[in-house]
Amino acid sequence: MLDKYEIPDSRSSGSLINISPNNFLLIGGGSREKAFGDIWQLSVSYPLTKNSGEKTIQATKIFSWKKLLMDNNNDIPFDPRFGHCGLTIRNNIEGLVQLYIHGGQNHFKSSFFSDFFSIKIKFSENLNNETLKNNESFNKNDNQLSKKSFNSSNFQLIEFRNIIKYPTDIKNTPCERNSHSMCIDNINKKILYIFGGGNSIGLLNDLWEYNFDNEKFNLITLEENKIPSREMHGMIYYKDNLYILGGRLYDSIDDKIYKINLTTLKLDSDFTKLPRALCSFAYSPYKNYIIIYGGSDGVSFLNSIYIYNLNNNKWAKSKLNFDISGQLIKIDGKIGSHMSVDEENDTLVIFGGSSIHEDSNETYVLSLSDLLNENNLIKVSYE
Repeated sequence: MLDKYEIPDSRSSGSLINISPNNFLLIGGGSREKAFGDIWQLSVSYPLTKNSGEKTIQATKIFSWKKLLMDNNNDIPFDPRFGHCGLTIRNNIEGLVQLYIHGGQNHFKSSFFSDFFSIKIKFSENLNNETLKNNESFNKNDNQLSKKSFNSSNFQLIEFRNIIKYPTDIKNTPCERNSHSMCIDNINKKILYIFGGGNSIGLLNDLWEYNFDNEKFNLITLEENKIPSREMHGMIYYKDNLYILGGRLYDSIDDKIYKINLTTLKLDSDFTKLPRALCSFAYSPYKNYIIIYGGSDGVSFLNSIYIYNLNNNKWAKSKLNFDISGQLIKIDGKIGSHMSVDEENDTLVIFGGSSIHEDSNETYVLSLSDLLNENNLIKVSYE
């Protein structure tokens, strides 16, 4: 039995994904010393005990970590990496969660990845310890996980396979990359999008779509000028539009937001700007908002929380990282932090990241209602 107080090693640039109410998975990441190929479950307990007079992003909800995937070995196809992308699709009727993980890097081994993993799990509070059942999809050719590799009383692993076949056909599938972006059409949940990133050749600006029905990729050609190549940026889907946020260019940090209409494939490159030039930030869509934490402007590591309203195209800055006197509380600015939203339970989680001096394994759990409360927001003028 693992110690319930065990927490992940300090790291940045992994994937933190909400898989069910109250539960998140942290997958991989890297520190100054190593890359990780482990998987952790974060469980958040309710109800929330509030202290309305205290303006801080320190956790007020009870949470616990549990390691699900043991140290990497030959049974596990997920090589240690960071800078990969992850997202999830839930099927509440069947009680299934489908995860997709793409790309990544391990510079300790001079490796970039083009892997595209499909991970299907079933979540249950009542499963026994034998989580992996006999299933026809488990075979050596697919490099599936063995029973001893997955240790949880909450999950049944149905599938773990790599959809990309080797050698990679870069004419029909995205090439290897890290620090790219990935999002899903969250209305029809039929298409996944991948944009940009970097590899040993340089920075990228290609846009791919992946169809869940036929399991095929398609390269999207935009009608107008392409977006400059970039990495460490963000991308979200909202109402048949893709929004590309900031990122590191070859010689600068971008402050633009690019809007792509997926019906016409027209690009609005002068749509709006971020509050400042930003790269390597944590971000998450939530309803009609984009929430951004930390990152770098090329000079400093930041600890601000910015909120963008997609309905009125306005930015605000959260007061929740200020004390009552208006002074910044002592939280180091970070790059590569992890962020995920549990919409059903009004929760935003921020984990880890790297400050100028050290890697972090701090966990913050915020109330989304508090975060978006107008009394806790400051109107942003561009910095």
